[in-house]
Amino acid sequence: MSINNVCIIRLKSFIFNNRTMMNGQIFGVLSVLVVLLVTFSYSYSYIGRYVTLFTLLIVAFLSSPRTIVMDENGMRYNLGWKENWSNIQSYEIEGLNILFATKNSKKRRISDIDKDALPEILDFLKNIARKHSIVEV
Repeated sequence: MSINNVCIIRLKSFIFNNRTMMNGQIFGVLSVLVVLLVTFSYSYSYIGRYVTLFTLLIVAFLSSPRTIVMDENGMRYNLGWKENWSNIQSYEIEGLNILFATKNSKKRRISDIDKDALPEILDFLKNIARKHSIVEV
């Protein structure tokens, strides 16, 4: 989706894709409630409770949607990295993936882009590439 020179890319989560995301979230919430009920009602050991809670955190992390936001300044990925356009040297399109090469030899990959959203994302990238002298390979 692109609004006022901002492009938001929603990618698949590690466990569920975009079409089953709502079902995955409902399943995740119900699973958490059942596991917490079983864990605390049967008084598992101190370590057992923490292992259960840690497992739930891992599942929640893996089922969360991944989002990349692109604007006039650069790109930000909700799992940790960000790059300014001034640091991007080139980009390459490989099917439904976009690979960015940075000036400090890092590679940034955006994978599993929805094929319906890809043309809009590429239009946004071409406009940014013209402004910041980024080469399409």
